[in-house]
Amino acid sequence: MINSKINYMDEAAELSLVNIKNRKEITKKFVDYFVKNNFKRIQFVGSGSSYNIAKNASYFVQKVLNIPVSVNWAFTFLNYDIDYVEDDTLVVLCSQGGFSTNTVGAARKLTQRRKKCIAFCKFTDTPLKDEVKLLIDYNFTAGDLRQTKGFVMSSLFIMLCGLEAAYATKKIDDEQYAKYVEELTLAAKKLPEVKKVSEDFYAKNDELLKSIDRLMVIGCGPNYGIAMEGALKYEETYGSHADPFEMEELIHGKLCEVTKNSTIFFTDSASSATHERLVEIYNVLFDICDRIIILTDSDDIKGKYVLKIDDDKISEEVAVIYQAVPFQYFTYKTCQDTMVEAHSRERV
Repeated sequence: MINSKINYMDEAAELSLVNIKNRKEITKKFVDYFVKNNFKRIQFVGSGSSYNIAKNASYFVQKVLNIPVSVNWAFTFLNYDIDYVEDDTLVVLCSQGGFSTNTVGAARKLTQRRKKCIAFCKFTDTPLKDEVKLLIDYNFTAGDLRQTKGFVMSSLFIMLCGLEAAYATKKIDDEQYAKYVEELTLAAKKLPEVKKVSEDFYAKNDELLKSIDRLMVIGCGPNYGIAMEGALKYEETYGSHADPFEMEELIHGKLCEVTKNSTIFFTDSASSATHERLVEIYNVLFDICDRIIILTDSDDIKGKYVLKIDDDKISEEVAVIYQAVPFQYFTYKTCQDTMVEAHSRERV
């Protein structure tokens, strides 16, 4: 797993551009189904990284289609929310392998109740295919147990589906469509840049990153999926205690947990609706600890641990394509250099 993460990161950078180029072909099944049924809202359902992927893409899909888009955990959806799905709602079950018990169970119950549901999956020959009317593969190469490539490629695929459906239903015009394609392409091209910034940051700050024991990953709105995936990667690879927090909720009680030994990780976009508030919270936290890392394209952010990338005016809904890269690279290098992984840590 560790030795192939870098290769998966490089593959994502290459394949993302290919998928953007082939977007109409690879999203056709979704677009045809969406247009035919005239859906008024979308409900994504998933677990683990599949939930995080849907969360990561949901704000972009909501923006371009101009309809409500929500994301539920599969177990919660199956046991509490499934009875309240409206007839004009498209339920999209997200999975990587297609074997998740709760996701498959949700698909089965929805089909029994004649609700419209489809699935996104990395593989098409899975138990999930027998429970939905339509299973669509994410359209990227096999491998990647920890969803390094998968997180980027799956998020992008969902976003492309949303974009093409919006264009087909005339929610956006030719000019808007062209601008979104250009922006998605620019974001995909930033993947190598963010990886290089992450490499340089690690080389300079490896002792900080190797000493992470308690990590708090902060997000809000579009990049909350990044916070969730970043925390998950630290827990399932390096085995450190990591949690995602919504930015403003951090100061409602959770702030009491922060000590000088805590590590806090922000991802930021200068275009974000919450950027100014993020700068305020970021600066105040230095009164408690100085182990604060931030990925940003803004010149407003100052500090010792800033991963600064070029400001290419990419919207916060699109910037999520590349914002997971530091977490992927840091966990890879930390595990490699310390020879510690989550499964090898002693549990007391």
